[in-house]
Amino acid sequence: MMSNDRERLRDLLQSVLGIETVSEHGCQEDYVEWDSLAYMSVVARVEDEFDVEVTAENIEAFGSIDTILKEIEKTQNT
Repeated sequence: MMSNDRERLRDLLQSVLGIETVSEHGCQEDYVEWDSLAYMSVVARVEDEFDVEVTAENIEAFGSIDTILKEIEKTQNT
């Protein structure tokens, strides 16, 4: 399930950032396109696509594939 989520997330990021490829462990620092505006778009899309609730506690956890996947996993385990 997690690898499927990783692929879905990579596809989502490629779409939001308007780029062809996002590495398997991509993070915000790796892509100039992943600026603050794109960050908010990523947050909104992850909320919609993965049914993740964004809160003041986790809003900073959407800057890399690995940290986003941890938030998705938390949602799936509740």
